[in-house]
Amino acid sequence: MLVNLRTSNPRELDGTSGESKAGRSSGESIAFIEDTEDIEDTKDAEDAADTEDTEDTEDTNDTEDTEDTEETGGHRRTQSSNLMAIAAQAGDGSRSSRNAGASVEVVVSQYKEDVSWVHEHKSSHTKFKIYSKSKHPPHGALSLPNVGREAHTYLYHIVNHYDDLAPWTVFTQGSRPAWGYHGPGELSGHLTDSVRFRDYLAPFRNGQDSYFVFTCVSQFPSGHALMRKGFLLQHLNPEALSDEICPSGGDKGWSSWWYDDGHLARLAAPPNISYFYHKYVSKDKDDGKTLTLAFPQGGRFAVSRARIHARPLEYYKDLLRTVSEDVNPMEGYWIEAAWYDIFHPEALQSKRALCALPAPVATSDALRVPQLLESVRLQAEQEGILLPVDGSYQSEAYPVPFPYMH
Repeated sequence: MLVNLRTSNPRELDGTSGESKAGRSSGESIAFIEDTEDIEDTKDAEDAADTEDTEDTEDTNDTEDTEDTEETGGHRRTQSSNLMAIAAQAGDGSRSSRNAGASVEVVVSQYKEDVSWVHEHKSSHTKFKIYSKSKHPPHGALSLPNVGREAHTYLYHIVNHYDDLAPWTVFTQGSRPAWGYHGPGELSGHLTDSVRFRDYLAPFRNGQDSYFVFTCVSQFPSGHALMRKGFLLQHLNPEALSDEICPSGGDKGWSSWWYDDGHLARLAAPPNISYFYHKYVSKDKDDGKTLTLAFPQGGRFAVSRARIHARPLEYYKDLLRTVSEDVNPMEGYWIEAAWYDIFHPEALQSKRALCALPAPVATSDALRVPQLLESVRLQAEQEGILLPVDGSYQSEAYPVPFPYMH
């Protein structure tokens, strides 16, 4: 489900990974393996997929002997130096020979999306592993039961490769990376501001062991939400754009708090977010306090092997069990909102906000969906950050995602 601000585009696609749609197969379920051993035929299928993936590497994207320096939004970064920083992890002996030679692995959760775009990013140091929940998976993909949305796919990969993870792993849905959120499936690419997909492929950028770019904030149990301005408005002054975890301009980088009456029914559905978060994510007592989570809408992020290992294998097994039965479980949406906290036990958002946010408001003062986009446009114009396009200020009207509404 989603709240749609754009009514002029009748096109709808049935297709994010694991998203519940009419006619989608939901009869499959996963038999969860209680120990660390993998099913042999699954391993054989993964080996075959990896071999095909390696053989399909495109020389045109091979940057092994070149310094692949990119300039985006005023920031320059060098991939070769990042790869040197990751070399120590690559050679620590903990990885299997199947991952030899690939410093970056991209885990793609696919349902019906066209994933041919992955060939544009392959190189000698970047490999792709496509997991498909389609009845007709792409060539070389590993088939999984159609359960649990992309959360199931990501957790399946972590659980089954905990001891042979790549030094740097990117997790992404199957739609082609592109700016903004335009609706479900291949309509949306989930990039914001000046961020490009290749930014996720650069390991240890700025010395960090993960790369998250927050585009949404959800507050529980109120159901109030914020959107990153660079995710709603495309034509912004470069100074107002950021490729970092938080938007430029502090609390001014977000929209006003907004609210939709339809959220209440979902918030009330079991298991509620507070119970789930404290039981499975933070692993502590539910103190009953307001929970505010910032997250990347669409579930795209990158983490190092050491960052994944900040949690034990059993932790991820527990999470995987929660999304291994239903096609579209509520737990999948809660996990999407909590990915950062899952990998950063020392920086839980239940303890401290990671970004400067606008002050909370009462529900009566929160914007409703029809007011949101116009409010963001007006704010951007008043702040002088909305660029004129063809003599006027223009930006697209986009559907507004909530963590469990896309």
